[in-house]
Amino acid sequence: MMRQAFLVGKAASLMRRVYASLPWGLRVANLLAVLAASDPRADFGRLVYTIFLRHKVEGMPDIGGKDALTVDVSGKKLAPPGYGKDFGNRLWSKMLSKYRDPELISEAMQTLAMKLLSQSGDYFDGIPLRKAEGHVLYMLDFGIQDLLKSAHYRHMRDTGSDSDDDREFQILDRETLRKLDDVILPNEMHRIKQRLVREVHPDAALYIDLLLEGYDAKEIVGDVRSGLPSMLPHVQQKPMSYQNWDGNIKPKIYRIFREELTS
Repeated sequence: MMRQAFLVGKAASLMRRVYASLPWGLRVANLLAVLAASDPRADFGRLVYTIFLRHKVEGMPDIGGKDALTVDVSGKKLAPPGYGKDFGNRLWSKMLSKYRDPELISEAMQTLAMKLLSQSGDYFDGIPLRKAEGHVLYMLDFGIQDLLKSAHYRHMRDTGSDSDDDREFQILDRETLRKLDDVILPNEMHRIKQRLVREVHPDAALYIDLLLEGYDAKEIVGDVRSGLPSMLPHVQQKPMSYQNWDGNIKPKIYRIFREELTS
């Protein structure tokens, strides 16, 4: 039992070292997704990949070592949790590098998900995975631009336009990674963390640092029910400590990040 716990700890430590070696922009993109009221990436990726399976898209990743196209996703059945998450992550990062507004991207993802569920048509039937992913990218980009034209998201910013050729490109190309690095520069992050400490909570800066290092939110805040001690010195260990942070503190942190990104 002790050896198993030791190995789990070593694996977690290795994963965090790998995470810390990722480009700064990717870690910031992940941070903003975690801070959002509900992280849309995994759900969106899972739903889209479920639709791909229903339309027999070519080149789908295996599921549990089995040919994905043999998995039953008919009716209300979905692909397993986590399936398509990588695609959702890449799509989120691409859109964040372009629009810098996580709430806008999250709303567009939810809108597109409902649209695809109700009327995906036969466009995806038997086409290659890369082309199918590119088409979803195009649809999401179009949906975001449509939201920007509405009164609610009138930011008066230049959103640019993509050619049809972009439907088949690598979502996380070098240009996207470069733009992600510029979403929040390290010196800007330092200033934002100082503001968070002043306006939200004395542990807010440490919370952000630990998220950027790859720690899970529940690991950081702690959870009495799960036997996890808090890594934050000013958080008292009570049965509802994690729920209080998640429901009250995290939204305030997210609001300040949104203000900084859209100002």
